[in-house]
Amino acid sequence: MSLVPLALRIITTRMLAGQTWAGSNIYDSPVDPVSGPLEEAFEPGQPWIAIYVSDNEVEVVERQTQGTKQSIDLVLYSYMPMASFTVDTIKISTRDEGGAAALDIIGRQVEAAMRFGPSPWVDLWKKFVVSIGMMKTRPVLVQLETGTALQCRETIISLTAIPDPQFGMPVYGYWTDLFTAMAADPAAAPLVPLMTALITDPANLPDWREAMALLDSSYPAMRAAGLTPQDPTQITDDAAALGDIELVGPHDPQQ
Repeated sequence: MSLVPLALRIITTRMLAGQTWAGSNIYDSPVDPVSGPLEEAFEPGQPWIAIYVSDNEVEVVERQTQGTKQSIDLVLYSYMPMASFTVDTIKISTRDEGGAAALDIIGRQVEAAMRFGPSPWVDLWKKFVVSIGMMKTRPVLVQLETGTALQCRETIISLTAIPDPQFGMPVYGYWTDLFTAMAADPAAAPLVPLMTALITDPANLPDWREAMALLDSSYPAMRAAGLTPQDPTQITDDAAALGDIELVGPHDPQQ
């Protein structure tokens, strides 16, 4: 329903990569966050983090579902390997208090990344996240089919984010910055044209129909204003009057 949760997951995974003891083992919304990473050939015996968005509430204005702001719960699950892992030649056991201590340290590293992480991702985090209202953590024990349990820590970051861009508008402001960063990332680059189209041309409509939707107007009202085609049976061609009308995005506070 919203592009903002997608943007936040893209930003967060890249902002955290290499900034915690999980290293590059940061996963965006894995269906199976346990057996999948365990079976993959990443660094043996290293922690990993799975990132999700659980709740997403939008303050809607009349019928404009993009609203004015969004309340989002960004959820991080930090997992410990089954037995131990090594940091700078120090072996940390994950079967006792060592695992809990490691999870505390990773939590602190996550908070540090939100402030001092790599550019441009930390800069985008600060642009898309207006404020953080609360952070909650709780321990989780994950029971594997083999009978072995893994230590895990759930972290819920309740935040207020910017609203989604309006439909049929040019890409502007923070979204331009996001797409520039994504275009330089091989894994994220294929999403740029898809997300751009969802903003600028969400339904492949002619300009007069986009204007009708953005103005929350009706066909008779648009026709009375001379903004529809001359022939009422032509529902796809633009009206000549729209050649002098430019659809622009909301004011960019950064300009």
